[in-house]
Amino acid sequence: MDGRGASESRRRPRQRRLALLVLLTAVALAAAAYPLRTRWWGGLVLAVAEAGIVGGLADWFAVTALFRHPLGLPIPHTAIIPANWELMAQRVGSMVGDRVLTKDYVTQEISRFDVAELLARGAERLKAADLEAVVRAVGRWVAEQVTPTATGDAALWLTRLARANPIAPLLATGIELARKQGWDQRLIEAVAVAARAGVDPTRAVEILQASSGRSNASDNKFPRFILNGAFDAGFAIRLMMKDLDGYGRLAQEAGVPSPVARAAAEVYRVAMARGMAEQDHTAIARIIEEWAGVSLRSPGGKA
Repeated sequence: MDGRGASESRRRPRQRRLALLVLLTAVALAAAAYPLRTRWWGGLVLAVAEAGIVGGLADWFAVTALFRHPLGLPIPHTAIIPANWELMAQRVGSMVGDRVLTKDYVTQEISRFDVAELLARGAERLKAADLEAVVRAVGRWVAEQVTPTATGDAALWLTRLARANPIAPLLATGIELARKQGWDQRLIEAVAVAARAGVDPTRAVEILQASSGRSNASDNKFPRFILNGAFDAGFAIRLMMKDLDGYGRLAQEAGVPSPVARAAAEVYRVAMARGMAEQDHTAIARIIEEWAGVSLRSPGGKA
């Protein structure tokens, strides 16, 4: 038991003795005032003492009855918590789950939590000297703790891991994800050009589907979220802007030109400047529509 727990344990007996002393004082005061109850001040003192007695006994009984049978007597409707704790826990859990921590509320709070932004703030506070000190400390610890035999075993394990899980597919996946960051916008532009030339947007998407331009955007996003004007794919423009900025920084640090990503980022910056940050990223089609002077709505509402 820590110091705070020990202090609480010593305080409880003193509080009980004090409460008992106050109750006995009220009883003694009532007994002393009873013979003088016919006088106005005697009646007043008696009333105060009786109120103290009744209030003290009622409070003691009510609190005690929650946790056990008062004086050990099996009085009905006492020891409420021990007899009903499972039901109470179930009711509290249902109340919290159904009325407080609802699915919509939790989803909304999680969506507000931006891990990348927190990491970025931490990185801004991290100084080069701090990073250097950490690296040196880790290096010293590794040098002291890792034996030559362990180093050889670790190298062998990493070699086996690399052979079992080739890195190339992982890099290819990352490149594909980065490529798709600008693909939606280019596809929207292509459909806008076709619409400007008099081609129905639905027909334009079908043509792209039959060519090398086919992608998730033409398969899924255009028919479900753009041609029908729904714009509710579930990913906000501000989040797309954050991903594009992150990819741009990564490409710059790696020394890889990324003109497509930069061009896509500029369009999303225009959307951000227009107050569209919380709108769905497919709503970027509205800006392309405005610039091209066309509508990408399909008469039938779907492709």
